[in-house]
Amino acid sequence: MSTPRRNASEVVERLVREEFARQELAAGEEQLGSEIGFVFTSTSVADDTHAFYGPVVSAARRRASSFGCDILYIAPTTDSWLEASSVERCIEQGAAGLVVFGGADGNPDVLSRRFESLPVVFVEYDTIGSRSAHVGIDNESAFGMAVGHLAATGHSRIATITGPLHTRVAAERLIGYRSTLERLGYPPRPEYIAVGDYSVGSGQEGMRQLLALETPPDSVAVACDVQAAGAIMALEEAGLRCPEDVAITGFDDADFADELDPALTTVRQPAREIGAAAIDALVGMMRDPSLQPPVVLLPGELVVRYSCGAGIRV
Repeated sequence: MSTPRRNASEVVERLVREEFARQELAAGEEQLGSEIGFVFTSTSVADDTHAFYGPVVSAARRRASSFGCDILYIAPTTDSWLEASSVERCIEQGAAGLVVFGGADGNPDVLSRRFESLPVVFVEYDTIGSRSAHVGIDNESAFGMAVGHLAATGHSRIATITGPLHTRVAAERLIGYRSTLERLGYPPRPEYIAVGDYSVGSGQEGMRQLLALETPPDSVAVACDVQAAGAIMALEEAGLRCPEDVAITGFDDADFADELDPALTTVRQPAREIGAAAIDALVGMMRDPSLQPPVVLLPGELVVRYSCGAGIRV
């Protein structure tokens, strides 16, 4: 549904509460005065406007500041690996720990052989190294919520457009799609899985592939909001309507999700909570070398708007 409007006094009251909470948080934290390296494994993840990583990095930066930590930004790599040179630059500049944002599997020895004692937190990325923690969302159950919602709103031919399946996140969301359909008793249909790469173009192409099937789907659970926007464009190009002809859900709750026509039903990732949790996990390991690296999985939240067809189906 559309975002509720608030008057100025309500907004100001919320802003004052948030500012007071930030001041209390900063005052109550032990100041470490350490350096923390932020490592990005792709240029898109390093973009401040990224639908998910933008607010994650912003929240991580604020949380690090509350501990008195300085941030070292390492330029993104071009191969989605955690490069040894990136880690080396952080160490040379005095970093006591790293947060790694994004990426695909690769270069598994970089932390297990040369930097095995370095505390590292991976955000939505497989961990490597004995002192590595993982912080992210429970992708399987979160994506399953979207698939289950499409079924609950009367759809029976549910397809998906995935992210790049060599990555942890996309693979987990595909597992969530398959397991939810299996739980609901829907027969597996391999042709209903279109592989994408989180781009607008892959959302368009994936939808075109699905529409070309002899029995096209009546709904599509898409791996991210950016792809979902591309999928809706492909529907419009084909002279079809969302959600009347094909319902669509996304994932992320990007800033534009409520601005789309139709407004996008999606799964909201707790991006700011993930960013803060990444720093909390890292600081905990920096303070206590004996601490077991944590695995933190936060829940997603289904945000129901219009693209799923909830308003037109019984």
